[in-house]
Amino acid sequence: SAITEAASRALPAESRGVVHRPGVRELVVQLSERVAALGREWGGAFAEDGGAVGDVLSAFLARGHVVLSGKGGAADVAFVRALSVMFDLKFERLRFTPAVTEREWIGFEGDTAHGNAGRFVEGPIFTQMFLAEEFNRATNETQAAMNEAMEERSVVAEEMRFALDPLFFVVATQGGIGKESSCAFSPEQLDRFMLSVTTPGASEVPGSALKKILYIHEMAELQKAVGDLPVSDHLVEYAIRIVRATHPADANAPDFITKYVSNGAGPRAAHALVLGAKARAIIAGRTRVTAADIRKAAHCALAHRVFGNDAAMHEGANGEAIVRCLMAGIGEP
Repeated sequence: SAITEAASRALPAESRGVVHRPGVRELVVQLSERVAALGREWGGAFAEDGGAVGDVLSAFLARGHVVLSGKGGAADVAFVRALSVMFDLKFERLRFTPAVTEREWIGFEGDTAHGNAGRFVEGPIFTQMFLAEEFNRATNETQAAMNEAMEERSVVAEEMRFALDPLFFVVATQGGIGKESSCAFSPEQLDRFMLSVTTPGASEVPGSALKKILYIHEMAELQKAVGDLPVSDHLVEYAIRIVRATHPADANAPDFITKYVSNGAGPRAAHALVLGAKARAIIAGRTRVTAADIRKAAHCALAHRVFGNDAAMHEGANGEAIVRCLMAGIGEP
């Protein structure tokens, strides 16, 4: 099935000996120690695995992108700005509206007012961590162009293609729902994001004295380690079974899925689940993926891809609650 194929694409074509590459094990252990120290220092929502920081970090190491499902506004901006410091990434942000054109975030040519006629000027998308505020308010054309940028890590301007930074990473938020020309992301748009992460409150994010848990010279090696990390067949089958169980028509779906879910997760979810589990293992200081890593990745990989029906809405059961119930009831391999 498409779900099985997508899960398999998250695996290396062959074992590349990630454990034995010089310095990789030491680098993985150092990262886990920094994340654990962050949890001890901040406490609360961050715990020993980094909490929300660890969730976003897992997407970054897996070369995915994130949509936030937090309180919005200043809390989201404070959180993402803090992440850019801790991840040692260049940061840009842009608040989207229906009036924002591609030239405003990709770049433009012909700035005669400033003497730049005939020269391409890079927009805010040419960064490493890009906060797309209220991205659901952008036009369909802008969202499609951003999808291409996220997938291809390049943009097209004035019929020319420009490469983005190799570390290019998008964190998007939703906002303005209910305003004119504003609505929530469609299921198809949400599916473009590897993970959804709940933002902690602004008061939980220190405004100063932020410690780095990742350094620019380490990133490529850690991303490569996630890509090269093998996963056992029975854990891949476990991930596939979880994704299939979100579908009401699946023979093994729990009764509450049949009762409350209108649409389950698709192939991208299986790919995100396996990649997220691999990243979670690296963050924990291991080069072996466990069932616990699959379970930890499932909440962020599935919550924005599982949609409740009218009965679920009536009882206040959103995707996050449905996935939480599913993971509490589905057995490990």
